[in-house]
Amino acid sequence: LKRGGHLSTMIGGFPAATKKYGVVLGAPIAVGQLASVTLRGWARGVGVHHVLRESSGELLAQITRRIEAGAIRAVIDRTFPLEEVAAAHAYSETGRARGKIVISL
Repeated sequence: LKRGGHLSTMIGGFPAATKKYGVVLGAPIAVGQLASVTLRGWARGVGVHHVLRESSGELLAQITRRIEAGAIRAVIDRTFPLEEVAAAHAYSETGRARGKIVISL
């Protein structure tokens, strides 16, 4: 993201972390992950907003409408064919991707 940009995330880390590690360890782990993303965003001059994920047909319908209206768009860095999935993984490990890495089927 460019400086001044905005990152919105949909997260579901709390239930997964507390289920895996229990409440005593899981909650601090989930909070630490959120804080890490937020602090890295702020350090780069990017606003960060987290939304807790919930299963909701209405929420998904709202997101769909926003995507169709062009208000939400995915930034695609590179597209790889399925046969080059190893190359796609290697590219993701470089940390140089500036958007999503897509595997086409």
